[in-house]
Amino acid sequence: MKIFSIKKSTREIAGGLSLFLEEKSPANIDNVATLEEANENSLCFYQQEKYKGDLLKSKAGLVIVPQDFALDVELNIIKAKNPHFTFLQIVKSIFLPEESKKISDKASIDASAKIGEGATIGEFVSVGANVTIGKKALIYPNVTIYEGTQIGDNVIIHSGAVLGSDGFGFLYQDGVQHKVPQLGTVIIGNDVEIGAGSKVDRGTLGATTIGDGTKLDNLVQIGHNCTVGKGCCLCAQVGLAGHTKVGDFVYIAGQVGTAGHMTIGSYSRIGAQSGVLKDVPDGGEVWGSPAVSASDQKRILISQRQLPKLLPRLKKLLKK
Repeated sequence: MKIFSIKKSTREIAGGLSLFLEEKSPANIDNVATLEEANENSLCFYQQEKYKGDLLKSKAGLVIVPQDFALDVELNIIKAKNPHFTFLQIVKSIFLPEESKKISDKASIDASAKIGEGATIGEFVSVGANVTIGKKALIYPNVTIYEGTQIGDNVIIHSGAVLGSDGFGFLYQDGVQHKVPQLGTVIIGNDVEIGAGSKVDRGTLGATTIGDGTKLDNLVQIGHNCTVGKGCCLCAQVGLAGHTKVGDFVYIAGQVGTAGHMTIGSYSRIGAQSGVLKDVPDGGEVWGSPAVSASDQKRILISQRQLPKLLPRLKKLLKK
């Protein structure tokens, strides 16, 4: 349960976003909670039938429900096409104030860096030379931004992230791994969010780029000279080896690794813990290690499950 510092009536909430309220008993909302944990001042949403039992027992003050909702409940409800999205709209527009715009005096910012209007930079952030940070960026404490990195507007960077560090490049010669100078940069688009502990390497030559609207979860590794398109979601512990190209609106689940110097097409889906060794076409769906098409992987799994039953029969055939 999250309790807010302000309280709004059910009518104020509905009126603020021009939503139709079916009110059984007026309530004042000051928190959000699950249906199960809710009290008479809670805002909740109901979208999946598996939570029907929780809904029927809920004490919530206001519940956002689907448009075809027909259950007889003694709750204040608002019907919406997408209850979860409407719930988020209410929370963001009514209950969550904007972060105070400030640059901490404990941040280390090079004099040559350019910081956009309305940016917030937390304690112990390090901003290197010739860095550009766009408008209304929100950079949490302990972020490190190396020299030359370019960051767009409305970007959120969580604690411990590192942008622009050296890519992993070495040249073996005469028994020695010689470091290859990393001379490129990092370019982050608008409306990007980068999770805690994530890392985006600078290009060896040229840039490593993250497109507009892309979201990186915690502990994501983007190697040198990778290109990630717009509107992508990369979940925790994804690792892109150098020169991986990811199209637009790609979803990559947790712990996926790529081999590098390959392309993942737009609108494709990569299943969790996959090892991607070759190109994925636009709209492709792959998983497994090594990753194969989802349909092939399902057949493989079904075959594997039959092996314990087949093994005794195979032994009998071998004896004959």
